Amino acid sequence: MAGPSPVDSFYATFPRLKSVLYRSTSILAFILFFLTYQMAILEFLIDEQEKGVCISAKNCLVYKSVDVQPLNNSSLPTNSTETSTDPVEKVVLILVTTHTVCMLLGTLILGLAADASGRLKTLLASVFVIFIAGIASSLAFHFLWIFIFLRGVIGFAAAGAIQITLILVAEYVSSTHRPTLLSFFWITTTLAYMSAAGLAYALQNIQMFILGMTLPLLLTVLLWKFAPESPRWFLLNSSSDEEINEAHVLLERAVDERQRKTSKFRDCLSMWRKFYTPPNVESNNRCFAFLRRKDPRRKTIVLAFAWFSLGILYRGLNISSIQLLPNFYANYAVREIVHLLGVALFFFMVTRIGRRACTVLSMMFAGVFCLLFSLASREFLKAERHAVTLVIQLTGRVCMMASQASLNLYSIELFPTVGRCSAVCLVFSFAYLGEALAPLIMKLQLLTQAVVPLGVMGLLSLTTGFLCQFFLPKTKGREIETFEDSTEIDGLKERSPKFYRRRTTNRRSQQVEMTESTENTVNDARCDEDAKLRQSWEVSFDRVSQTSHWEMLSYEDAKRKTLSISSHQSFAEESHILSEEDIDKLALNLRSTTWILAYSTFQHGMSLNTLYHRVREVETPVLLVVEDSNGFVFGVFSPVAPRIGPDKFFGVGKSFFFTCKPKFEIYPCSGKNNYYMTGDNTNLAFGCSEGKFGLWLDSELYHGRSTACDTYNSEMLSATEDFICIGVEVWAFG
Repeated sequence: MAGPSPVDSFYATFPRLKSVLYRSTSILAFILFFLTYQMAILEFLIDEQEKGVCISAKNCLVYKSVDVQPLNNSSLPTNSTETSTDPVEKVVLILVTTHTVCMLLGTLILGLAADASGRLKTLLASVFVIFIAGIASSLAFHFLWIFIFLRGVIGFAAAGAIQITLILVAEYVSSTHRPTLLSFFWITTTLAYMSAAGLAYALQNIQMFILGMTLPLLLTVLLWKFAPESPRWFLLNSSSDEEINEAHVLLERAVDERQRKTSKFRDCLSMWRKFYTPPNVESNNRCFAFLRRKDPRRKTIVLAFAWFSLGILYRGLNISSIQLLPNFYANYAVREIVHLLGVALFFFMVTRIGRRACTVLSMMFAGVFCLLFSLASREFLKAERHAVTLVIQLTGRVCMMASQASLNLYSIELFPTVGRCSAVCLVFSFAYLGEALAPLIMKLQLLTQAVVPLGVMGLLSLTTGFLCQFFLPKTKGREIETFEDSTEIDGLKERSPKFYRRRTTNRRSQQVEMTESTENTVNDARCDEDAKLRQSWEVSFDRVSQTSHWEMLSYEDAKRKTLSISSHQSFAEESHILSEEDIDKLALNLRSTTWILAYSTFQHGMSLNTLYHRVREVETPVLLVVEDSNGFVFGVFSPVAPRIGPDKFFGVGKSFFFTCKPKFEIYPCSGKNNYYMTGDNTNLAFGCSEGKFGLWLDSELYHGRSTACDTYNSEMLSATEDFICIGVEVWAFG
């Protein structure tokens, strides 16, 4: 669900959480570094074979195993070279096929295990398997078939473990910090490939190479002691008070014993539990059951195609890469340096234009440069052809790496916590399928033209960009914990069931005729306090009933359509704070029949600057609603929208305070003073008497204060003078 981030709230309240986060992510980065080594081992075996490096080094496992011995030219027939390499090519094909199939299966199975049993447990088990199989493969490298089997086991465990590591670190923090952390982890993988090239060059011994890359995984025991499980996953999958308490223990590591006794800590835990404990989530992640839903199924298909295209592009560029330096290992390291530029491009774009735009642009630019590279390879670009081809290929690599990092972040944020590992691993497995098919696509140049393989890859990347743009929503600033929450992210709101509203008007009232387009019915929404925070917009049609005289819209929907009663379709927007009874009572004091949601912490994050930005174009009166941690609901009606005023106080006298819970009360303007509203980047306040505000909110919309106020002759609106905000909404009127 999009809303106030308990992670950010813990950051603001308990700075020590950052040190816990740094320690946990550092351990995970260390593990990821050596997990990447395991993937690099097979890449070097294959690339050394294709480039002929292992022939000169005379330390190639495949050549030793198939017993290919160089013979004198006098004893060889004319086609002896081709005959001698045929067994080697078959062995390489078997090795690659086995490893790819195992990686694909491992990604799928371990993704399901991580959602069912926990991210950390699955990761620890995978690393343990990798360690045992890695040591065994270094000892059995002379025995080809045993070695192939062991590398398949490693591929099975490593492929899933890498994705689980990235998902785990993404779930430690809110969406604001994910680009930074994931950029750091992608840099870690790139540095791992670069250092692997240096080790391979220095050792020139396969056995020592594998052993040296595997032994450091023994330090994974640090994960068990210092790295916590994902609190999001733990709380979402808690089925008893004991498990919930255990999840709270994970959070208690962030603060010392003195801070645990404070009310701030209890409030933070209470808010965390409210947002991350929806009912009946255990049934959503069993064996890809989420594919039965229309919205997750559409996302899965588009992302699977995107990863498939990216896998083909990655392997295709590696096969057709230009040799920059005469030394194979130095050339490999330079190629990875180019990937660092791709990570930098990803971070620059994703923090400025968002996840979807970054993914779309990087994929489309990668496709364009791939097409140009194919044309340059056929001498269509003749001026300085070699230099042009080199620049085009390296630029395409930068875009390809940026798209890989961006697509990974985008995939993680598109799927909810309850099924994130299984869903992300499912779509990512198509990347391995693409890598497996890339050599076959590259062989099309033997049957057609040299431009065809790279042209196909470029067109696939361009198609991916268009599909992501038109079929996937934006995710920046959104937190999705359940599959119900995933339906409310903007742009593509799943209607389950679908209702088409046709408005008919007469002189007295407006009636809403609702025609159900499916045979399913909607279960009654839970009325307890926690469920209210989790309800998705898909049950919000209850807000527009046949007896209602008001209509609720999102701010974006209101801008896309005219606010005419004759509109054929309206998009209902649910308030996470106000009940229908509250709205009916407030509507008696308001003239408008159309409510427009301009800002909500449940959708746009906890930030006063975001609130100012969202209401900057609002020219109608606004209703600001607050709910505190004790369940009190209150707010203020103002004829002017909140803004950073030129004077200390501004506004007009037609405003009023109100309370909805525990009782409904209206406090109209008293006329004793004109201290209606004041605001800047640090706080927003309404009403004032004797130097104290009637309602005050801080810059994070997290802490608030309310006192008795002469401006409205009001009592204290909240349960206590200082309170914690559960949510804030600003409604405009049409």
